[in-house]
Amino acid sequence: MTTLDSREQAIEAAFQHDEDMAFRIRTRRNRLLGFWIAELIGLAGAAADAYAADLVAAGVEQGEGSAIIREVRRELGAHGVRLSAHRLARKMDALEQMARQQLADKAGPAAKG
Repeated sequence: MTTLDSREQAIEAAFQHDEDMAFRIRTRRNRLLGFWIAELIGLAGAAADAYAADLVAAGVEQGEGSAIIREVRRELGAHGVRLSAHRLARKMDALEQMARQQLADKAGPAAKG
């Protein structure tokens, strides 16, 4: 194996790792978002767990971005909860940072560099 081959494999492995982490972060963010929305619409316990799981599944099936926002806004509207697009975007950003931190904490000090 040449040095070029080794470098290419390392780049591919790093790319795969980054993509995997991005997926994990989005999935965890959507779960956290699901619990927050469940609280806003009055769900608790098993119903909140189910709603969060459904939101995660929707994110995996439909892709990211606007599909999740549409789903959340539809659910909020159906329950008469008013939430601005700006507040929702800020909350999603905050939950993404929380998800990133939780995954970093779970990975331990060796993964942090």
